[in-house]
Amino acid sequence: MAETKSPWPVLAEQAQAKLAEVEAVLRIAKTHLAEATSHRERIVAMLSEYREKLNGYERQSNLSDSVNCRQFLAQLVNLDVQAQLKVQQMQAAVDLAASRVKAARLDVEKMKKLVERETKRIASDAAKTAQRRMDEMATLRHSYKHA
Repeated sequence: MAETKSPWPVLAEQAQAKLAEVEAVLRIAKTHLAEATSHRERIVAMLSEYREKLNGYERQSNLSDSVNCRQFLAQLVNLDVQAQLKVQQMQAAVDLAASRVKAARLDVEKMKKLVERETKRIASDAAKTAQRRMDEMATLRHSYKHA
């Protein structure tokens, strides 16, 4: 009788590969989040800098520079809103990837347990078969002795 191979080791390898894949996606998402956060921090710093410049222009009653600075601040505020949205999107991507990594780790653990269970079952079956053969041999010896 041909023995069938257990599917669990193959499934465990596939689960491990899936885990590696989602961990790579998580690393990339974290990198993108860090970049988006850094970009937003630079914009916020520029906003603060140009607000100070605007206050200085207004104290000096420098109308043309004040108007230009206000226009630039409006553009920076728009950029800040876009950067804030980007940070939120990247954070959502990181959260999603983290949940996928968690699920993949659970799958890997399940597969490992199934592989272990299958290995124990195979060892138990082999031990039972060996014991049955030993019992048959002992019975044959006993019957030959008394024949």
